[in-house]
Amino acid sequence: MDASLASMSMELMAEAMGLGTLYVVFFAVAAKFSKRIRKELGLAKKEKVVTCLAMGYPDVKYMRTVPRKKAEIVWR
Repeated sequence: MDASLASMSMELMAEAMGLGTLYVVFFAVAAKFSKRIRKELGLAKKEKVVTCLAMGYPDVKYMRTVPRKKAEIVWR
């Protein structure tokens, strides 16, 4: 749980710094079953990969948001 929360905070901070992020769920699954990946990462038997977050500078920069319908708000 702590690792998942930490990766969420890293994602938010990276976005604030202009980095793009992507969760790579397949890597966590692959690390669970691959002895080679576990060995490369130096994981003990009881340790596991909880999440994988790829970061980098995006090639594309969007100057505006996606068009959305105007919000219909009713105050009561």
